[in-house]
Amino acid sequence: MDFTPFESDALFSDPEAAAKEIDKVGFTGALGRDAQFGSEMNFDQLMPKVEEVIDKTTKALIRDKKDLTKTYLKEITDLLPIIANARRKGSAASMLQSFITWADKKAGFKNLTIVMKPPISRPPFVYEEIDFKATYNANSHRVGIQAWKEQIEEYANTFNSNRQSLSHARAVRLLEDLHRKLVNGCK
Repeated sequence: MDFTPFESDALFSDPEAAAKEIDKVGFTGALGRDAQFGSEMNFDQLMPKVEEVIDKTTKALIRDKKDLTKTYLKEITDLLPIIANARRKGSAASMLQSFITWADKKAGFKNLTIVMKPPISRPPFVYEEIDFKATYNANSHRVGIQAWKEQIEEYANTFNSNRQSLSHARAVRLLEDLHRKLVNGCK
């Protein structure tokens, strides 16, 4: 993998170019909790600290009569939706891999035909999610699949209720909340 584009911050002045480079190195948005936060902290615990730092920085910039729209807070504000969208894309990719593994190992169906919903565009990302009902219908001719109909059609609900998926949803929500707060502060 080539990490040279990340040797300076210049790349991040263009969020779309940054997102493409991040995709090239295979970043999925997955958090290595111990490596990133230490064993005592997780994303949910980190976000209030990030928000606190941003609040203090905003107050200091306002006190110094700086135009917030011309500071790095504006850049951070612009990057937050991209980070949230990367988490959404990562979650969809994770669900696809999880479903393929589940279908193979638990249900015993290798090489299922997987039908995807129309592409979702959340700039700068475009991604797809599984259409589970259509996937079941596309494979309904397979022997024994009828016994797995409900589990296949409800797989998204099952997946979304697990810890990792809930973590993605919380992260996206926290990023959106922080973005709204910064947008209001940078007006």
